Amino acid sequence: MYRRADGVLAPSDAAGVEYMQSLPIGRRMGVTVTQARNYEFHQKIFALLGYLYDALPRAKAQHNGQVIEQSFETFRREMVALSGHYRADVTRRGTLRIEPQSLSYADCSQELAQQIFSDLINKALQLLGEDQTREGLEQIVNDILRFDS
Repeated sequence: MYRRADGVLAPSDAAGVEYMQSLPIGRRMGVTVTQARNYEFHQKIFALLGYLYDALPRAKAQHNGQVIEQSFETFRREMVALSGHYRADVTRRGTLRIEPQSLSYADCSQELAQQIFSDLINKALQLLGEDQTREGLEQIVNDILRFDS
């Protein structure tokens, strides 16, 4: 979201527009406003994750006779954990559970976000293979951000 000159809060990206359109018109709602630590950098992380979601093969499984494809949300969480940013826990059954580091503004400092981005690039380079370079991947992310603006 961003604040327009007339004081109205407006969505700042396609996902925000879609979410706002799903809300009922005329109904009062409570809103918690937090100022972004560095919104442009946050966008950069999600541009990288979006590119990787499209570029890498998605996990698939069968359930009730249907093929289920990995969602972006699951992919995002998995990539953050694979890049080394997670907390390990144990379920009641005694199985290991990996909880990825949250990328939310409340749970992730600017310094940590920068480290996660760097580690995501490193993991992406491993997964994409030798044809990709760090500079090339960062250029793709910057091109995506310029295209979306």
